[in-house]
Amino acid sequence: MFFREQFAAIGIMSVPFALPAYQSIANLDASWARSLHERQTFYTGIAALGGAVLGLGFMRHRRLLAALALAGFCWSVALRGSSMGHNFEGLFYIGVPLVCFTAALLWVRCCPGSGC
Repeated sequence: MFFREQFAAIGIMSVPFALPAYQSIANLDASWARSLHERQTFYTGIAALGGAVLGLGFMRHRRLLAALALAGFCWSVALRGSSMGHNFEGLFYIGVPLVCFTAALLWVRCCPGSGC
């Protein structure tokens, strides 16, 4: 239950705000949005973490970006009582979407078929 909520927070942060589906989630209470779209956000959070971890293998500053991506997990596991049930405690996971989007944009810049 604990990690399901944490991955749901990552999933909510990993969806770009410009998408129409996010507009309906953003206008709702965060706990209600998590309960309504729990499965979608959970799997999106797992995919974002997987993309961030896979992307670390292709980036230059692996240690710095790994620390950015995993800092939220270190905080939430160490202080479990402080990071469960609060809407704003998911901000500690902002490193996962940042690293995931960085990896995606670096891959787009140098696509395998472009010859760079």
